[in-house]
Amino acid sequence: MMTRRDGVQQKMLCVTLESLMPEEHFLRRLDGLMDFSFIYKRVESLYSHRGRPSIDPVVVVKMLLGYLYGIDSERRLEQEVRVNIAYRWFLGIDLDEPAPDHSTFSQLRRRKFKGAALFEELFDEVVRKCIEHGLIDGKLLLTDSTHVRANARNDVVERVAVEAEPSAYLQRLNEQAVKDGVYPKHLKEKKKGYKELVKSPADPDAGFMKRAGKPLGFYYLSHQTCDARHGLITDVHTTPDNIPDSTVHSERIKRQIAVFGFKPEAVCADSAYDSSEIHKDMLDMGIRTYIPKRNLPKPASGVFSEADFIYDRESDTLTCPNACRLIFSNYRDRLGQKRYKASAGECSACPLSSRCISGDAKYRVVERAYFKWASEEQHMRNDGTPGYYEALRLRKIYCEGNFPHQKAEHNLRRLRKRGLGKAHEHCLLSATALNLKRMVKLLTTRKHPGVSLRKTLSAIGYSMELRPMALLSTGPYCDALFRIEAEIKGLPYEDKAKQRRGQAQPVQDALLAWSETKSAPPKSTLGKALHYLRTQWQHLIRYLEDGRLEISNNLAERSIKPFVIGRKNFLFANTPNGAQGSAVIYSLIETAKENGPDPYKYLTWVLTEAPKLFEKDRDWAAKLLPEEYAANK
Repeated sequence: MMTRRDGVQQKMLCVTLESLMPEEHFLRRLDGLMDFSFIYKRVESLYSHRGRPSIDPVVVVKMLLGYLYGIDSERRLEQEVRVNIAYRWFLGIDLDEPAPDHSTFSQLRRRKFKGAALFEELFDEVVRKCIEHGLIDGKLLLTDSTHVRANARNDVVERVAVEAEPSAYLQRLNEQAVKDGVYPKHLKEKKKGYKELVKSPADPDAGFMKRAGKPLGFYYLSHQTCDARHGLITDVHTTPDNIPDSTVHSERIKRQIAVFGFKPEAVCADSAYDSSEIHKDMLDMGIRTYIPKRNLPKPASGVFSEADFIYDRESDTLTCPNACRLIFSNYRDRLGQKRYKASAGECSACPLSSRCISGDAKYRVVERAYFKWASEEQHMRNDGTPGYYEALRLRKIYCEGNFPHQKAEHNLRRLRKRGLGKAHEHCLLSATALNLKRMVKLLTTRKHPGVSLRKTLSAIGYSMELRPMALLSTGPYCDALFRIEAEIKGLPYEDKAKQRRGQAQPVQDALLAWSETKSAPPKSTLGKALHYLRTQWQHLIRYLEDGRLEISNNLAERSIKPFVIGRKNFLFANTPNGAQGSAVIYSLIETAKENGPDPYKYLTWVLTEAPKLFEKDRDWAAKLLPEEYAANK
């Protein structure tokens, strides 16, 4: 019976905001874990003791929930707060109170909180909270950067000539060269160099990106470091996009050590960070670098490259493939490189000169980065080790996984604001949102009791050798389960179920416990696998209770594979009825193959006996099974 709700009268209800807020809502969990009261002390100096009452500064900061839910417009956020009970509860705005106007937040951010580093302190406080709960240990730090679209048109540009100043690292390198006596301090002051930059009139701070494989236009770079334990972000730094990735790495690592007290054992990044600056700084701090070698341009075929020359640090010389020495010549302050020259007499008499000297040159010259020896030492120590490969794997999961998640869910795709300072605030809030969501998930998700796979296998009589790296994947668990199945194959169904409960059940528990310790972006391969494992768990363990069930559908997969491969040959099945008939024949053939009878003879017997039995026996199909065929023959 259809019901229509016509003429429904308005009611007066006596409810509280607390009663309307769901118990398991994310914002309720967040409010229980994160105390925002520290904001009052941070901003107290920005407010006067007289005047009109202000909006609670904690409410202003909590409005970052726009980043939590991917709302990048303050106008839209105001509209959402008006109608969303969960938002009102989190902000402490009762049902009869108006939502704060969007312009209030804009002006507070632009005027009162500008330059106050409030959002950076908020980010640091969230990181400290994660450290307090044991979610971050700072042992292995993973670094990468991503481009964020600036709020500027790409077709409106201006070209500006600016003075080409050396970077902070190059200045430090030149000072070191003076101390080492390889760079005379009394050199003439050189003419100032200039370079042309493409700027946006709307946002002059944005950098014009022009890289292979990247979009062309005005962007900022968000440099992020995350901890390898759960992928939580521990540092955010924003620069124009035309700044090389590696230039800020060392200072950001030092900041995390100073602010959070980290004691990193290793850092990991991609090959864009393979610079002598990073390797030397990390070596000085006793930190290993897991960074792949950068692919340098290869010389012409058959010509010796810099890698073919052996460096001796004690004598500061290079040895060529013909065992001749190249001695230090001069230091190039614009590049931070040392130049080494060979003897013209030795080069002219060298039988390998054709592969070493090009053009009209009379001797070989090799230029090396000032601290190239530090890069070589770090690569020699760390490349190819288990820790190296594991760090690169985690970097792909967390660094490269965080960025698309932030762009899709936390407003990191593009900016609405302009200027480097506001771009940095935007990137900080996006990272804070991701950290808060991951922290809540890790601390409130019901944990499965910890089970050790190694102890489990030992207890049930297995002696599988497990490398430490193997415990990071599902491989050992699956191997153990299939090994148990192979050993109990052929047992009666009741005994098989009993053996499964005694041997396979503990391994299943260990597998579930392992999955509860892992987290990954939902759209990543690992994230999809974990989601499938958790949502299908009740179906994955059903075979433990019934010995007739198989651990996997491999038998069905193998049976159908020949027909999948050869389906193009079955052109007669070009209608639904033809396909149904073909499926019946295929099933009968595979049933015979799995149960022993010759498929041709069994199929002939079925087609002969089926019409006879169909007319006189209601249970005719059961009498055509392979065991009946074997009994009759």
